[in-house]
Amino acid sequence: PAGTASVAGRWPLSSPVKGATQRSGPAGEVAVTVKDWDGAPLAEVFDLAPGRSKDPIPITADLPLTRLSADAGLGVRGKETMGPIRVVRADKGPAEATLHLEHDLVTQDGQLRITTLMLTAERPQGVPDRVTAQGTIQFGAQPAAQVRGEVASLDAGWHAALWSAPSGAESHAKEKDGATEGRTGSSGPVSQAGIGIPMTLDADVGIGAVVYRAVTIGPGRLVAKGNGAAVQVTVQPTGFADGTVDGTVQVTRQAQEPEFTWSVK
Repeated sequence: PAGTASVAGRWPLSSPVKGATQRSGPAGEVAVTVKDWDGAPLAEVFDLAPGRSKDPIPITADLPLTRLSADAGLGVRGKETMGPIRVVRADKGPAEATLHLEHDLVTQDGQLRITTLMLTAERPQGVPDRVTAQGTIQFGAQPAAQVRGEVASLDAGWHAALWSAPSGAESHAKEKDGATEGRTGSSGPVSQAGIGIPMTLDADVGIGAVVYRAVTIGPGRLVAKGNGAAVQVTVQPTGFADGTVDGTVQVTRQAQEPEFTWSVK
């Protein structure tokens, strides 16, 4: 059967003026409701999730949008379900999963506040996923982020297959085989576009169990601290296969380019 989508509510045509007398309650509210809508054509147009099968992607969503009256903030709170989605996996792991996303977000004055962000995945076979996060992200001339999260369980192999084009699997493997390995070292300056010192950063992520191919990572914890000039990522003693791993990766800016140093044991 064909899916349905509806939009209902009210929305201001002009921005609320700070300090102006306004009626109580939000300035605008819109409810977006989607049921069993096929998202595959949209994914095809924008080349999203290239590793998925060409089957339909049913999407069901309940997405209320709220325009805050006093400060022109925007609230997005809702739930979305996508799937089932099938992928082709080189590791022969479970191929099918249904994704559920729950979120409570507010944007205001260049800041994104994340009260709730939870991703879960159900599988007919295999372990379900559960990832949660809360925090704030500041945009602008002085970006900053404070994030607390937990990866209770995650089939990383499935997500890697979803976002990787099947035709690129061989070249990716060659790049991985040619990578330099070491316990400590420095990469020197890196000039590739898109790599840089991100922001003032305070992140703490607990790890329950992350499975990639036949390797299980966790339990453990990842902590990242940054002051805008340098970022240090610390992997606290974390389970890896039949042992543990811990170490640090530090990124500093040298001559306007990032430089990586690391220590792993």
